[in-house]
Amino acid sequence: MNATVNQLLDQHFELLTLERSTMDTYVRYADKHIRPFMGRTPIGSLDAGVFGSLYAELRRCRNHCDRSAYVEHRTERAHGCDTRCRPHVCSPLGASTIRQIHFVLSGALKRAVRWRWLATNPIAEAEPPPAPRPSPQPPSAQEAARILAETWKDPDWVCWSGWRWDLLPFGGSNGSWGGSARS
Repeated sequence: MNATVNQLLDQHFELLTLERSTMDTYVRYADKHIRPFMGRTPIGSLDAGVFGSLYAELRRCRNHCDRSAYVEHRTERAHGCDTRCRPHVCSPLGASTIRQIHFVLSGALKRAVRWRWLATNPIAEAEPPPAPRPSPQPPSAQEAARILAETWKDPDWVCWSGWRWDLLPFGGSNGSWGGSARS
């Protein structure tokens, strides 16, 4: 099979079962960021370099400009420019959006392997941006005390909640749990 990326995406989206909003997002990503760059490329020609180039472009400019100066107009209709019409300034796509685009492609290419359109998945060698590091923000000791005070007002919740109050994380700088360091 010598299908193009566009043909693969069309088939993939036809069979994909997702919430409507998620599907709309994936189709929008494909239409704006995947199809213009590799839509006509035969899937057998894809390799890690092609995906690396795509990700580099997505990190450069979310509008995929050609680096020429132009004005981003507030509307595509005829209008009088005002302060909302501004010179274009390149802005990269966020790492999480690039990861989502990677996973759209990955899912479509896995399907191509299952359908025997490809012998191996070419995206397996590509490197998506790393997942963002979690940034938990546990309550301070004062906030935790307020939470606990409120929960004690409802005896049913306290008795049946199954909470281990001694394991509640507090925002201590020494990584302590339950208000004291454990060894």
